Amino acid sequence: IPLEMDAWGVDIVATGSQKAFMLPPGLAMLAVSDKAWAVIDTIPAPTFYLDLKAYRKAAGKSTTPYTPAVSLIRGLQVAVNMLNEVGIEDVWARTALLAEATRAAAGALGLGLASQSPSDSVTAICLPEGIDDGIRKVLRETYGVSVAGGQEAWKDKVIRINHMGYTDPLDIVGGIAALEYALRDRGYVFEMGAGVAEATRVLSAWT
Repeated sequence: IPLEMDAWGVDIVATGSQKAFMLPPGLAMLAVSDKAWAVIDTIPAPTFYLDLKAYRKAAGKSTTPYTPAVSLIRGLQVAVNMLNEVGIEDVWARTALLAEATRAAAGALGLGLASQSPSDSVTAICLPEGIDDGIRKVLRETYGVSVAGGQEAWKDKVIRINHMGYTDPLDIVGGIAALEYALRDRGYVFEMGAGVAEATRVLSAWT
C-alpha cells in the first residue's frame, strides 16, 4: 500500500523482510530522513549492534558492519527486482483490488469484517457464530489453504487473508472457494458459490 515517506513528512520507517517482500523473516530495513539523521548524529549510540551510524557508514561501501544474512539479502534483491518490473503503482492497485474482492466475498457470505477501515494488505473476516479458529486446520489440511488467525482478544473470532506479495487473483478466488467449503463442512448455512461469484465480479476489472 502507498507509503510516501517524503511527501508525508515521515522521518523513520522500519519493516521486516516477511512484510510484503515475499521473504522469510530475518531482515530489518530502515529508511531514515535527513532530519532524523541530524538528530541521530548528536546522540552517542547506546548499543553496539544497533548503532545506525555504523550501518550508514557500511552502506556507503555496499556492505554491512557485521555479518550479513547473505541468502536473505540476495533474495531481497530478487524480490525488489520483481516489484520494480511490475511497477510499484501497479502493485498498489493489484493489492487494493485483491482486498476489495475479498471484502466483497465476505459480505456475500454474510460475514463481517473486524475493521471499519481495513488495510488493503490483509483482510480480517469475522467468523460466524459457532465456528472457531479450528476452521484454519480444515482449510489447511483438507483444502491446502493457509490463513492467519486472530491474536489475543481476536483469537477464535477472525481469520486473516493476505493480499501482499506474491498473491494474485487466482489465489483469492481459490482461497474464497476453500473458505466456502470449510464453512459448509462446519455447518454454516449460506448460498454456496456466492463468495466466489462476488470475488470474481470484482476481479474482472483486473487486466
